[in-house]
Amino acid sequence: MGLRNFWHRYVRDPHPYGGPQYLYFQRMVRLRNSERVQRILGYDALVPDNSVHEVADFEYTVRSGPGWLHGGGTLDTDRLIIARRLGLGRPSQEAAPTTV
Repeated sequence: MGLRNFWHRYVRDPHPYGGPQYLYFQRMVRLRNSERVQRILGYDALVPDNSVHEVADFEYTVRSGPGWLHGGGTLDTDRLIIARRLGLGRPSQEAAPTTV
């Protein structure tokens, strides 16, 4: 995706909403998987266990899943970006940034 994003900016093409949509989908998948494991294991799934190697352990991935957010914002920010690129809720579609 990095090369694709670079190329869109380089040739000054309109940047589609596929990136934010993919990121939103991945965050929702991680959140759903965390909820499923919590239903199976109970609240013990949320408590860290220092006796296991967390990097290699499944529990580590599940507990940190919904917390792996970056400076791009939250799920609501992703929804807003997608809606603006689609032109929902506004009279005209918002253009993507054109900086190089």
